[in-house]
Amino acid sequence: MPAPESHPYIAGRPGAAAPFPFGRAGTQQPDPPHMLQDIRKGARSWLGIVLACILIPPFAIVGVEYVFRDGFSRAEAVIEVGEQEVLGREFQRAFRERLDALNRRSGASVDYRTAKTMGVVDIVADGFVREALYRQATRDAGIMVGDPVVREAVRTMEAFRGVDGKFDAQLYRRGLESAQMSEPEFLDSQRTEIAAQYLIQGIAGIEAAPAAIVDTIDRYRNERRRATFFILRDSSITGLPAPDKAQLAEFYDKHKARYTLPPNRAVSALIVLPEDVFGRIPVADSEILAAYQRDKAKYTTPERRTLRQLLFTSEEDARKVAAAMAGGRSFDTVAKEVVKQEPLSLGTVAADGLPIPELAGAAFARRAGEITEPVRTPLGWHILIVDKVEPAKVTPLEKVRADIEEAIKRKRAGAILDGLREEADDGLGADLPLDRIAEQVGVKLQRIPAIDSSGRDATGKTIGGLPDDPRFLQRIFEQDVGRDDRDVLDRKDGAFFIVEVDRIAPSRTPALEEVEERVAKNWAADARTRALKTRADALAQRIRAGAGIEEVAKAAGAGIKNSAPLNRYGATGDPDVSGGLRDALFEAGATGAAVARPGVNGYSVAVLAAIKTGGDAQENRRAVLDGVKAEIGQELLTQYSAMLRRIYPVRIDRNGIDRLFSRAAQREQGY
Repeated sequence: MPAPESHPYIAGRPGAAAPFPFGRAGTQQPDPPHMLQDIRKGARSWLGIVLACILIPPFAIVGVEYVFRDGFSRAEAVIEVGEQEVLGREFQRAFRERLDALNRRSGASVDYRTAKTMGVVDIVADGFVREALYRQATRDAGIMVGDPVVREAVRTMEAFRGVDGKFDAQLYRRGLESAQMSEPEFLDSQRTEIAAQYLIQGIAGIEAAPAAIVDTIDRYRNERRRATFFILRDSSITGLPAPDKAQLAEFYDKHKARYTLPPNRAVSALIVLPEDVFGRIPVADSEILAAYQRDKAKYTTPERRTLRQLLFTSEEDARKVAAAMAGGRSFDTVAKEVVKQEPLSLGTVAADGLPIPELAGAAFARRAGEITEPVRTPLGWHILIVDKVEPAKVTPLEKVRADIEEAIKRKRAGAILDGLREEADDGLGADLPLDRIAEQVGVKLQRIPAIDSSGRDATGKTIGGLPDDPRFLQRIFEQDVGRDDRDVLDRKDGAFFIVEVDRIAPSRTPALEEVEERVAKNWAADARTRALKTRADALAQRIRAGAGIEEVAKAAGAGIKNSAPLNRYGATGDPDVSGGLRDALFEAGATGAAVARPGVNGYSVAVLAAIKTGGDAQENRRAVLDGVKAEIGQELLTQYSAMLRRIYPVRIDRNGIDRLFSRAAQREQGY
């Protein structure tokens, strides 16, 4: 995106004085703190990195929930930045969304209270403050965005794309109605968002990074290591004694949190899908036939041919093939004895599967067993032989009739679903019970006796048949018991759902007797892991004492493996090398070091075999350079935000947020 000054639809308000931090002529700016402070002395924790990546609110529009900040008229402001406010329910919804993202990525089940101690509340609050500061600065800088830019941005928003991927005016209208906003109000809000994006890019979009930093990081990040290793499989540990009652009780008491059931809710759900109205949509046979004929190419498998070729540098040499075959020799004999080439197989392809049209035209003009005339291409002169012809096949109508009928019904279901949605909305407005609303729209109400925030029932099993939409669970755990918070949530395909919380059950720790079988399995797995670790550590110690890894592996009944080159980050690049083993190998000081770590289906014992420093691949260096530039840009934005905080008053009502999330936590725990 161009910088604000250069964009054709963006201009500064004449005479506007704005808080640009670096280099506006004639203005005195505060001295920025030292950048990157020794590259942010020390490494950040993994949790901090996860939180930074997942929880900080993105300054971009990613869906209807972010496009429209709906009402929240009953909530009090918990954050004030200059003349802007963030209302309590808006904050709570953003917090819930980011907490759900953290739980999905980490596989954990973090509640409100734990999240607060982790600093999630502060991270979300800081994100809202930064957004508001940038908007204030944009307004005061006089950065203006023209109508063509705004309208094009709205037309390309993911939130307003229909099932065909194009802008859907009906989705746009529904969004405006749901947010209770007029179109001019919405466009003005987006104008402000886009202008703020230009402001951010103008500050953070740096073009260069210090070479010394890039070189150091490149060598470190792109270092590769190899290992020689063997794996002690879980199955190698046998003859473990069964635990007695005392051992089970001790294990259960020590790991009681593992068996604690999360809070759950009993829910009534009205879920209306396109399939629910298919029975109300008649489709004539003539319509199915017309659609079949219109899209016949979709149901046609084109003719394919199995081809081989010989390639020559001159036409004269190519023509020797036809001359030799005219004397009765086969193509293979001519290739072997006359032109002394091995024919190259082109596989079985359709005409559009050949990259050079001239080859396709020649090959598909011949019958099976025939060769082509010499064909000239930039590669040389080609002779092709057609080994086999597969005729084109057309899938008969009867085999695709059901698919065509469903496609027609799905396309027509939108109008019916719109009507049902209006009926459901009217029912909510009249405060009707949800079962009455279900009767009106003609869809069965679903009763879910227990569901937790991960979509599991009271026994921990995943509940099937739920909408594939994260807002479904999110809405369940936002609402109180009763009808007050009910709302209609729409999907792009016209589907919608309404949830009503009937009961909230607190978290519960079952008695040992209820989970004894599971505890026994966990005890056995834990005992096997401890035995594997003891054995692996002893074998690694033998290697450190001078024994060869091949000798040690043979005595252990395991086979030796050599790893692929390993890097420090992400996937190990070798399916037999665990992340823990990879980390231990990079912690090792020199080649020859022996380590033992949990591996894939067992415990791995490894010796560091080779170290290759980074800095060789140009594409790797480019990735490092881009990362450093992004980091410096983020540092500049951090400094800019700190300066804006000195210009615009920022008030965060932490007591109000505590009260807000204290109530949420009590509802979640069933207090």
